[in-house]
Amino acid sequence: MIATSFEMTSLQQQLAAIAAKSTHQLDLKAQRLAHGKSLLFDTRTAVSQDFDTLYQICIEGFEELCHLDERFMTYGMSIFSEQSKAEDRGQMTKSENEKLDSVLCDFFILVSSRLLLKPAQKSVEWLVRRFRVHEYNLEPLLLAFLPYHSTPMFMKLLGLLPDRLPSSFKFLKPYINAGSNPPTHVIIYSATNNSSFFSAFNKFMVNIFTMNAHSSSLISFWTSISAPAGS
Repeated sequence: MIATSFEMTSLQQQLAAIAAKSTHQLDLKAQRLAHGKSLLFDTRTAVSQDFDTLYQICIEGFEELCHLDERFMTYGMSIFSEQSKAEDRGQMTKSENEKLDSVLCDFFILVSSRLLLKPAQKSVEWLVRRFRVHEYNLEPLLLAFLPYHSTPMFMKLLGLLPDRLPSSFKFLKPYINAGSNPPTHVIIYSATNNSSFFSAFNKFMVNIFTMNAHSSSLISFWTSISAPAGS
């Protein structure tokens, strides 16, 4: 029997509804997986947190950070504001994202010397979960954490990174796959043989000094990488 036009239309509508439901379920799953990527929490805990709950946890860390250095206070009006809970990078214009990128990069320069402190880690947690800096701002995020490449926190960070890395950071791929920390000699080798990485690394470190956000440990790390790489 040949199906009528009405029957075909009805069938097409049913198939479309099934496809839409399936797509929606996949979208929700992808959103949950993305929201579950966290520096501080296991996946199950992270997925269960809404942004209001997460913000309260992270803003406490940010406020402690402001007590350590008043220069952080300016970020309370942007990336750590109440309004930031509603920000969605996917809905922002190119110009808005570029402005946000600039603010985030400056924050990573300022916070780099304090990333072993819990308040700084809580602050970065908000940027990972709300602004997906591990996808959108991978270079300044990695450069800020690189001096701590031997720590569990750096290994946790590697687990958040996307499959495709920029060429300047492809040397990290084997350590992401192995779930291990990259040794210093690997970073030196990359700085010696990968000009894009060495240029980005030096520029970031110069910006840290320019912003007067350095520490003795950062100076030591920069010297340990740049001296053998530049010789």
